[in-house]
Amino acid sequence: FSHSKFRSTTWEKLNQQLLLNDYFGAQLKPIDLVEADLSLLKNKFEDSLQYANLLLNHVRNKIKWNNTYSVFSSGKLKKIYLQGNGNSADLNLLLYQYLKLAGYEVNPFLVSTLDHGRVKSFSPSLSKFNHVILQLNLNNKWNPVDACHKYSTVGSIPKQDRTNLGFMSGEGNGYLQELQNQRNRKTVVYNLTLQTDGSLSGVITNVYEQEIALEKRAEYGDSSELKLREKLKSRVENLEIDELSITNLNELSQSLIEKAQIKIPNAFEKSGNNYLFSPLLFDRLKENPFEEKTRTYPIQIPLTKQSIIKVFISVPENMQVAK
Repeated sequence: FSHSKFRSTTWEKLNQQLLLNDYFGAQLKPIDLVEADLSLLKNKFEDSLQYANLLLNHVRNKIKWNNTYSVFSSGKLKKIYLQGNGNSADLNLLLYQYLKLAGYEVNPFLVSTLDHGRVKSFSPSLSKFNHVILQLNLNNKWNPVDACHKYSTVGSIPKQDRTNLGFMSGEGNGYLQELQNQRNRKTVVYNLTLQTDGSLSGVITNVYEQEIALEKRAEYGDSSELKLREKLKSRVENLEIDELSITNLNELSQSLIEKAQIKIPNAFEKSGNNYLFSPLLFDRLKENPFEEKTRTYPIQIPLTKQSIIKVFISVPENMQVAK
C-alpha cells in the first residue's frame, strides 16, 4: 500500500478512511473461525486480565509473525488464520476480533517503531506509522497489547513499539494519544558476608517487573542461565558462581527472578589500616552509555524504570565500618 494517499485535514477524517479500507476496517469484522475458537476458550478466569492474556497467547501460538511491520493486513484474516503466519497487522487485528467478541473494549492503535521515527502531531498522515497494536481498556485504564512479541503481555509491550505518540483508531475515534508507561521496576538485593581472607560470598537476587522483565526474557532466549553466568562474570573479575537459578522465565505475567550464589576472592583493597571495596558489584556504570561520536537523533528512553538496590553485608567481629 502507498501510505501517501492516506492524508487528511483532520485525524478524525483519516480514521474514517482507515475504517473504509478493505485491509484495515473490513478486517475488524469477526470471522467464523474466531467465533468457533471462543466457544472452546470460554472464560474460566474471574480476572479479566488473565482471560485477555489467554486470548493473546492463543493468537500468538496460532499465527506466527513473519517479522514484518504493517498497518494493513496482508490479506483476508480467514486465509491468514488457516495459513498460520502473517504480518503485525494480521496478528493484532485478529486478536482484536477475539477480544471484541469476548466483550472487551478494545481499539486498534497505530504506532511508529523506534526505527521508523517519532510521530509529529501536525499534518495528519498515515505515513507517520508503520505498525498497529491494540489498546485494551481494563478498569478504566488503557493497556497496550502486541501479539507479535514472544514475551509480551497485556500492558507490557516491547520498547520497539514505544516512540512518543500513537493513533487511536476504531469507531468514534481518530486522535493521537501518548502510550502510558507501566511500573517497570528492577530490585536488586545483595546479601553478602565479608570473610577474614578478603573474600566476599553470599547471594545476589535480581527481580524484574513488567517491560523490564519482557526485555530480559528476550535477551536470554533459550540460553538463559548461560547468558546470565556470562553477564555476571563479565562484570566482576575472578567471580566464582556456585549456584544459579532463574524463576518465572516462561511465566510471562510474573516477575522474572535471578538468583546467584557467588564468591569473590580478594574483594577489597588494603589502604593503611582500612579495607576498601564497592558494595555495588554488578550495578555500577563502568563506561558512558552515550558512546556515539555523532548524534543525529534525539536520545530516546522508551522505558521508564525504577531501580531499587538493597545491600546487606556482614563483616567479621574483628572489623568495624569506618566513619
